[in-house]
Amino acid sequence: MNATHLNIETSGSGLPIVLSHGVGSDTTVWESLVPVLAGSYQVIAWDQPGHGRSADAAPDAYGPGLAYASLQRVIGDHEKVVLIGHSLGGYLSARYTIEHPARVAALVLIATGPGFRSPDAMAKWNTDIRRLSEKQGRPAQLVGLHEDSFVMDHLAEIAVPSLVIVGSEDAAFLGATDYIQKKIPAIERITVADAGHTVPSTHGEQLGAAIAEFLARRLA
Repeated sequence: MNATHLNIETSGSGLPIVLSHGVGSDTTVWESLVPVLAGSYQVIAWDQPGHGRSADAAPDAYGPGLAYASLQRVIGDHEKVVLIGHSLGGYLSARYTIEHPARVAALVLIATGPGFRSPDAMAKWNTDIRRLSEKQGRPAQLVGLHEDSFVMDHLAEIAVPSLVIVGSEDAAFLGATDYIQKKIPAIERITVADAGHTVPSTHGEQLGAAIAEFLARRLA
C-alpha cells in the first residue's frame, strides 16, 4: 500500500452520494446509513488519509489541504454528486460545493462547523487538534487543521438544495449549525433529539430515512 492509497467503498447504483467522515473517524460511522440510501443511489464512502483503511501520508503532508485534495480525488470525474459530510467531512463538502456548484446536486452537512474568521479561535482549534493527535498517536488527525475563513466567508453563495443536521446534545456544534442555517439560503434543518456529535453512527437509519426523503423531494 503506497502513501497515496485511499480506501473507497461503493454500493448501490444511481446518482452518486459521497460520504465524508470527520477527524479521527472512518467509513464505519456510516454503517447503518449506507443501506438506507444504497437502494436508490450509488453510495461512495471513503477514509481520509491515515484513517480507517486508507494509507498514511508522509508526516509533513498532513495539513489543511490534504483532506480536501483527497475528497476531490474521490469525486473524480463524476459529473454530478450529492455530498454528505460529518464534522470535518461537512466542512470539506461545503468547500467543494462553493468552488464547484455545478457539480453538486445537493449538500447535507451533519454536525459541521463553518471554520473560523477569528485568528484566535482558529489557533485554539488547531492547538486542540494537535493535542488530540499527540494523545492518540495519530499524525493523520492533522488533516483537521484550519488555515483560512474561506467557507465561512462564502456560505451565502451555496444555492444547491441543502440540509443541515445536528444532535440536540451536541453543544459544541449547535451554535455553528445556527450560523450555517442563517447563511445558506433556503437550507432545511433537522435537530435529532437526544443525539450527540456522533449522530451518524448512533442514529444512522433515522438520518438515512430523513436524507432519502429530502433528496426525493428536492431533486424530483
